[in-house]
Formats: sequence, structure tokens, C-alpha cells
Amino acid sequence: MTTAEINVDIDTVFFCDCDGVINVGIGEMRGSIAFDTNNLKRSVDMMRDRLRPDSKKDSPSDRIAEAILACASRNLEHGENSTYRKMVSDPATGFSDVLVGRLADLITMAGDRRMVVLSSTWRDPKHAKRCATLEHAMSKSMGKLFAFDATTALFSGELPADRLQLIGDFVEELCAERARSAVVGELKVLVLDDFDCTPMGTWSCAGDPILSSRSVEEYIEKRGNGMPIVAKMIHTFDHWTAPSGNKICLGAGLINDHFCHAAQFLGDTCEACKTASV
Repeated sequence: MTTAEINVDIDTVFFCDCDGVINVGIGEMRGSIAFDTNNLKRSVDMMRDRLRPDSKKDSPSDRIAEAILACASRNLEHGENSTYRKMVSDPATGFSDVLVGRLADLITMAGDRRMVVLSSTWRDPKHAKRCATLEHAMSKSMGKLFAFDATTALFSGELPADRLQLIGDFVEELCAERARSAVVGELKVLVLDDFDCTPMGTWSCAGDPILSSRSVEEYIEKRGNGMPIVAKMIHTFDHWTAPSGNKICLGAGLINDHFCHAAQFLGDTCEACKTASV
């Protein structure tokens, strides 16, 4: 759907990734490994088997299992009082109900004058059933019918730079249409993305080094071509080093810390911060 086919008289536009936002994914050379109930159970069983004297050690599967179990035991702060186990996803849907509920809360915070753009690989027609299941879950959480308003353009073999450029292309077209329609007022742009479980400072877009979330925001604001835009990037990413020395990278999802920063951008906050301020 193009911007000419949707209502451009809005205050806020969301760009929503799925993997690493509504689920948790563990970055590996072969691609992201889903932190779901099946993989968690396999990892527990595998590491139990490794305690046997005759078992083989230090296989790639061992390292993946270690990462999954490290994720399950990693403590979360900012009012979570839990570990990533709380965010484990259902392999049947590909998402965590907890994280979908948080995305629904953010969209509700933005009010009715908003647009939600699917920027995930889930926008590919081959994922139509999965996307419909997500929209149904969002509708249930929000208490009213929800569907994504638009998608960014499809691009084969998408890398983080491609993802950002496609978001920028959409913003540029949206701002041009707002100018043609004489829409005034500042536009808030909220990007929720783990950029394929990739840290900032390791890639560039259109010749601009992406050193931080602020680099993403500046790139998006520039693509408005003079239209008033304020952008916020929520990089749903986490990383640490396990006791074994293995480095673990996560598409961490909307953990409460990420949720709270997004909520503050929308003029609200998380329940933990509301409780602390009482």
C-alpha cells in the first residue's frame, strides 16, 4: 500500500520489526535462533546429556544450547523482576504473548492519529498466515480490530542498511504526500527494530556510519526533506559474555527498558516508573 492510499493526517508513525521485537532471537552465524519453548526444552535436555562421561563436548549445538540457557537465566531490570524466560515465544505463532501485549500498549498510547507500518520480513506474502495470527493477537490485546496500515517495500536478502533505507524511503514518500496534502504539524517516527541482531557501530547506510541509535534518528529526520520530524529508535538488542567466554547477542524484544523509552517518546511511561514516582 502506498502513502497516497492511506490517511497521512497523523501524528505518529510506527515502523515495527517482528523478530527480535515481539520475540527474542539469539544471534548466530547461521542466523537467529528462536528463543521458544521447543528450543529451550531441547537445550535443557542436551546440556543434561552432556553431563554423561561418554558425551561429546564443545560442538556447535553445545554453544547454541549454552546461549539459550544463558538467555533463560539472564536477569532483567527496570521492574521486570524476571529473566528472559518470561519472554519465551510459542513456536506455533513465532511470538511471545507478553511482548505482543507490550507492542499493543505502545500503539494504544499513540492514540487514533497514528499509522503502523510493518517493516519486518514478516511483510513478505509467504508469511501472510503468520502476520494474520499476529494481527488477531494484537486485536485481542487492544480490545478492537487491528491491522497494519502499510508495509515498507520488499527487498530480497535484506541487511540492516537495507532495512533502514527502506524505512527512510517510506518516510520520504510519506512526508512528500503530507506536503501535497498541506498537512501541518510535527510527525513522530518511532522505529522498533533489532536490525537483525546487529550492534550499532558496525554498519553504515547511504554512506553514513550508523554509530548509535541517534545516527538512525538523524538519518530518518533527514529523509523528511525539511518537513518537521522527530524520530526515536528503540534498538531491541542485548549482548553479554557468558562465563565460558562465548559472546551472546540477542534480538531482545520489548523488554521493559525498551518499552519504557518508547513510551516516554509517546508521552507516557511504564508501570514500574509510575509506581516508583508515587
